[in-house]
Amino acid sequence: MAGDGAALTQGEPLLAVRDLVVRYGQVEALHGLSLEVFPGEIVAVIGSNGAGKSTTLRAISGMIRPAGGRVLFAGRDITGLPSRCRPGARRPRSARRRLVLRTWPTPSVRPWRPRMSRCTSAA
Repeated sequence: MAGDGAALTQGEPLLAVRDLVVRYGQVEALHGLSLEVFPGEIVAVIGSNGAGKSTTLRAISGMIRPAGGRVLFAGRDITGLPSRCRPGARRPRSARRRLVLRTWPTPSVRPWRPRMSRCTSAA
């Protein structure tokens, strides 16, 4: 997999999560999570309460910063990018094209407001 954002070749995952670790203080919520999602796949994350489903999606989408591991999208390392700089973040009306779509138990509608900021690559 090319780490410089080169075109995705056949057989490579669109989303690759490698050895993801997330901690909340001293508690390790995710330890070494790895997964791959290929173009055209639909994936559901299921599990019991406290299993790490929400933490997994928050880390993949950039809402929280992982303590270890990598998140790659189309061969590009997006681990350190904030959620507003991730692929699909500037297309509010095209949720079908987004990397991660999350639903909440209580439906709500929030107006979309663009942010004026520069998105730079993570260090």
